[in-house]
Amino acid sequence: MIFDTFKETKGLKLIGRGMFSRVYAENDSTVLINSCDPIKECLASWGLADSELFPTLERVEYGCDSSLFRMKRYGKVRAPKQELESWDYNVYLECRKLMSMSYDDNYQFANCVKSLDLDEETKGALVEGFESCMNYTNNVGFEISPRNIAADNGKLILLDVFFDKNRVLAIRSKQYA
Repeated sequence: MIFDTFKETKGLKLIGRGMFSRVYAENDSTVLINSCDPIKECLASWGLADSELFPTLERVEYGCDSSLFRMKRYGKVRAPKQELESWDYNVYLECRKLMSMSYDDNYQFANCVKSLDLDEETKGALVEGFESCMNYTNNVGFEISPRNIAADNGKLILLDVFFDKNRVLAIRSKQYA
């Protein structure tokens, strides 16, 4: 992946990296994210849903190949059952079921979400988040694990659960070519 160089990240400690992003500690309460992820563009521009399940992301600067974002700094979740409140842990477990379900569009995803044992507000937030992502890419995937969630005083935060499946395939094909 090609990432732009932003002056704001000079001298900052790199604390995380993923397929689409590099994360830098700006201070004790915020991080800067250098990312070429269209889902982060969506999150920064419109938000994924009117829900506390998703973080707030602020665009700091545009680049040619990536953009720079600011977000609240969350600690890593190592043991979801211990770090999340019981209701939030149940949401996490139910969302994990989505990874074994098949869907190609927002209608199919909504039907998968409908089958989960969650309240209507949470189901609505998941579907709205997926539909928001569909405005940026037509092949949205969903993945949830301890590495892409956060706990904020016991509340579940879904950090990087949606992704662009086409972009993942393109990157992986280059890595293994």
